[in-house]
Amino acid sequence: AENILFYSTWDIGQAPPVSLTGCHAGPNISGSAINQFQPRLSGETDGSYNAVYSVVETGEETVYQMGFIGQEWVDPQSIGSGTTPNVFSLPGGDTYFTWCDSDSKVRIKDAETDLVDIIDFPPCSSRPTMSLSENDQIHLVWYSNEIRNNLNVVSESSVIYESILTDRGWSDPAIVVETDEYSLPVIAGRGNGDLSIIWSDNTGQRLNSARQPVYTCSEADLGEIGQVMLAVIENGSYRTEDDSIPFCMNNYLGLIYMPNPESVYSPQPPTQNGGFDDVSRLADLVEYEVLLAVMEWAADEDGGSLNPGSVYTREIAKLYQQIKENPARYPRGLTIRILLGNYPELSKLEWGEQIWNVMNDLRIAGVDKMVDPNIGWNVEVANYEGVFPHSHTKFIVVDGKLSVGAGFNFGYLHFPYDHPSNKGGDLFDLGIVISGPIAQQVLITFDDYWQGAEQLH
Repeated sequence: AENILFYSTWDIGQAPPVSLTGCHAGPNISGSAINQFQPRLSGETDGSYNAVYSVVETGEETVYQMGFIGQEWVDPQSIGSGTTPNVFSLPGGDTYFTWCDSDSKVRIKDAETDLVDIIDFPPCSSRPTMSLSENDQIHLVWYSNEIRNNLNVVSESSVIYESILTDRGWSDPAIVVETDEYSLPVIAGRGNGDLSIIWSDNTGQRLNSARQPVYTCSEADLGEIGQVMLAVIENGSYRTEDDSIPFCMNNYLGLIYMPNPESVYSPQPPTQNGGFDDVSRLADLVEYEVLLAVMEWAADEDGGSLNPGSVYTREIAKLYQQIKENPARYPRGLTIRILLGNYPELSKLEWGEQIWNVMNDLRIAGVDKMVDPNIGWNVEVANYEGVFPHSHTKFIVVDGKLSVGAGFNFGYLHFPYDHPSNKGGDLFDLGIVISGPIAQQVLITFDDYWQGAEQLH
């Protein structure tokens, strides 16, 4: 019933003592001491310790820190108002305190500099925990009951977030996982290996875990041709020499065949629209963002929505209906971006006109809104800024984790001969589908193209 903290100390390799080593008076508190303090402890290599806890004082919860130096605890020092504090010490001796402040914002204090960083969003609803990755970056995880969609509309949810301390400060929080209910995540690692996160799932009364492996690639794992290709990529002519190439831990998922695969190469049955149906099926996997870059987008010439672009815009219209009917299915919203290559209309020597083909196909498919903030619906269409040369690239990125590098445009000739448009040419081409770290590089490439593009909407 008294505001006293008890502690025990013992030497490495020895059994814990059967009696207390000592005690230390905590700050004056109001109300019951039950459920107060809940201290957290972190040790340093020199034998010192740092503790952090919170108590209710005159109606407000206050966070305290105190150190154990030379076999004695120093007097507690208030570091701010808030709750559920934690402490983490680096192998080199630096210590960080973190807690949820009175406004439910995550606060992180560097004990060496006394500087306090604040993560404004998402709000903090659990005890933040920290750990060190193999590249000496501090990772911070916490649970929140809110999520913000792509158009900055906030809604209720159950999400575990992660932020990383970089040279530019704490990174924008990234979603680790969406949980069914309230959760208490923890993260751990030794600074020279994988990170592990464990969190509770109260609905199933179970613990879940995830691992962030150390990402290292060895050239020895590549074949002779692969090593030659990597050497060319890394010679500085195409990318900066210090740019890391994520050439391992990627997954080959298959090929997209234009117009349709031969049975000797693939068990996949032919379809009316050939590989364009496969592109739509990949887009249907989206959780929050699908990006498409293509040089050419042929017009719907006969008014029957039989052009290749209509196959894709019908998929976009399907996604639009799904998010309208159930916005909770896409808590981060849905962002659809289409980037054309500014391909010239040779008959008129005009550039950029094909973007209107996209807009027309979207309208006919039933996409009557390009933006709806309340449900997080956002469709953007743009032209590559260059003319000489225009953009010849064709690729797709889904959620930053699945990518397609393709050789085909959205033109009629890639349809089968017997396509209802009567414009199919059986023109052969391929797209390769890959998931893994390489998709992030494709995403970066798309962003480079998108910057400066002439956006129609």
